[in-house]
Amino acid sequence: MKQEKIRVIYFTDPICSSCWTVEPQLRKLLVEYGNNIALEYHMGGLLPSWDMFTSGPITKPADVGRLWDELGARSEMPIDGPVVFFLPSVQGL
Repeated sequence: MKQEKIRVIYFTDPICSSCWTVEPQLRKLLVEYGNNIALEYHMGGLLPSWDMFTSGPITKPADVGRLWDELGARSEMPIDGPVVFFLPSVQGL
């Protein structure tokens, strides 16, 4: 009898550095149990405007870049902080 795969739904936000730092653990899960897991990615969040973003010290794209660099170093997940300036939600600011 064939065992049914476990369905994992991963909600993520491409502009969220914390979401990026989960990637190493997610990859490890897939390496170890990938044959038993059906993974679905769902993109969410997607900052519509910096005008409505007030999360502590982060108020502009330059602040996000710095945070990405810090979390990337801590999590050992490569995150390119300066790439934040090329995201569609940042353009035009």
